[in-house]
Amino acid sequence: MEIKGYGQVAIDKAMKIYATYDGIREVSMDALMLENMEITFVVAEKQICAILLTEPAKIENIRVLLLDNDNMFRSDVSLVSDVPVHLYYGETETVLEAGSVITASNYANILATSSVSLVAEDGTSPFYFTDNQGNRISPAYAGSMELRMYPEGYTVVNVVDLESYVKGVIPSEVPSSYGMEALKAQAVCARSYAYIQMMHNKYEAYGAHVDDSVNFQVYNKQNQTPETVAAVDETKGQVLSYKGDIIETYYYSTSYGHTGDYEAWNLDKDAYGYLQGVWVRSEENPIDLSDEKSFLDYISNVDSACYESDLKYFRWNTVLDFQGKDETLLHTIADRKEHQPEAISYYKDTSKTETTDSCSNFGSLQAIKVVKRNQSGVILELELDFQNGAVSVQSEYNMRAILGCGITNINLLDGSSVEMSILPSAYISIQEKGDGTYAVLGGGYGHGIGMSQNGAQKLCGQGFDYKRILNYFYQDTELTELYQPQNTTKEEGGA
Repeated sequence: MEIKGYGQVAIDKAMKIYATYDGIREVSMDALMLENMEITFVVAEKQICAILLTEPAKIENIRVLLLDNDNMFRSDVSLVSDVPVHLYYGETETVLEAGSVITASNYANILATSSVSLVAEDGTSPFYFTDNQGNRISPAYAGSMELRMYPEGYTVVNVVDLESYVKGVIPSEVPSSYGMEALKAQAVCARSYAYIQMMHNKYEAYGAHVDDSVNFQVYNKQNQTPETVAAVDETKGQVLSYKGDIIETYYYSTSYGHTGDYEAWNLDKDAYGYLQGVWVRSEENPIDLSDEKSFLDYISNVDSACYESDLKYFRWNTVLDFQGKDETLLHTIADRKEHQPEAISYYKDTSKTETTDSCSNFGSLQAIKVVKRNQSGVILELELDFQNGAVSVQSEYNMRAILGCGITNINLLDGSSVEMSILPSAYISIQEKGDGTYAVLGGGYGHGIGMSQNGAQKLCGQGFDYKRILNYFYQDTELTELYQPQNTTKEEGGA
C-alpha cells in the first residue's frame, strides 16, 4: 500500500481495518477511500498490521487519471508551472524554480519505489503539459499532480478539489452557449456523478477515482468560460438525491423524443427508480413504444412536437451488412461478454434451451430479432441467430457495439452522413432487406438514460430553471448540499 509522504509499505497478511467513529467495528478494504479520509496506520516490523478510520469521509478532492489519447500509460511526460514547484517523494521535499520543465523520466529511479507529487508553491497556480521543447500543449490544470511509474509506462494523476474539477467538466461536456440554467443543471449532474464515482474507487490501484475521458466525464479538454464557471459557483456543493442518497446522474447527448429508464440497464428499481422514461416533448404521447409496429411507425417520422426534433441526431438511418464480417462480429460479441458476462448468453440453437460456453464456431449470421422492447422504446433483448447457435444480448451499449460491426455509414436528419463504429443509440427498428443486409431506423445519440444535454438546453429555452430541468429528467429527486456536516449517511456507507 502506498502511503502519502512515506511511499510503499508492505501489508501484513492478517491486517485488520476498523472504523473508530460511532463505535468501533471491523470493516472491509472497500471501506477505504482515496484522499478524503483521516486514517491511522498501525505499523509493526515494517508492515501495516491495522488501519483505523477515525472519521467519515469528507469530500474535498477528486483524483483524476489523465489519459494520453485514451491510454493510461505514457512513454514519458513533462509538466511545467509559472511558480516554484515543490516535489514530494517519500519523506523528501525538493523545490524547483518557476518555469522548470519537470520530466518523469528524469525521476525514474525515485518513481521505481515511490510516487512523486508536484505542488505549486502558492497553492493556486496551475500546471501545463509540455512537449519535448517545453512548449505548453494543454489547458491549465488546477490542483497538484502525481507521477507514478509502472512496467507499462508513466501515469499522471491530477489531485483537484471537487468544485474545480466540475469547472473543468462543464465546458468539456457542453457548450457555454447552452444557457445558464442548462449549464447549472449540468453542473449538479457532474458533481453528483463524480461523488458516486469517488465512492466506487474504480481506479484505486492507480491512485485515482476517475479518468478524464467519456469512461466517466470528459474533463479539461476545453477552456473554461465565465458562463461555465458561474454555473458551478452558483450551484456550489449541490448534488441530487433520491430517497436520501446521492444518485448517479447519468446523462447523454440527444434523445429521440423519449428518455430511457432503469430497465435498459437492468438496474434495481428501488435504487434507480428516479430513472423513469419521459417524453422530451411539449406534451405526452399516448402511443405504446413497446409494440414493434407502433415503435416503427414512430421512429419512421419526425415528431415536431419534440423539443429536439430540429437536431441532426434526432433521426438517423443506416444499413447493416455483416457479409464477410462474421469473424469480427463473433469476436465483438465475445469481447462484450467478457466485459458484461451476465448480459450476453450463448445457446446451441435458436430454441435457446441449452447454453454453451463459446460462440467461436457459430458460423455466419442468419437473422436479427428484437425479442423484447419496453415502454421507453429501448430494446431490452436482442437475438442474433447464426448457423450453429444463437446469441441473446441485453443492455443498450452491447447492442450498439455488436451491431456496429455491420455499419456502412450513418445518415443524419440534416442530410449529412458520418462514419461510426458503434450505433448512435439503441432506440432502433431493424428490418431485414432480403439481400443479407438490414435497414435500421434510429433516433437520438448516446445511451438515452437520464438527462439529455440537448434536451436540457431546449427546456432552458422554454423558460425552465435548473431545478425544474433536473426534476424533469430525474423523477422524485431533490437537491442536497454535499458539504453540510449533517449529510453523512452516504459518506459513511462509502467510508
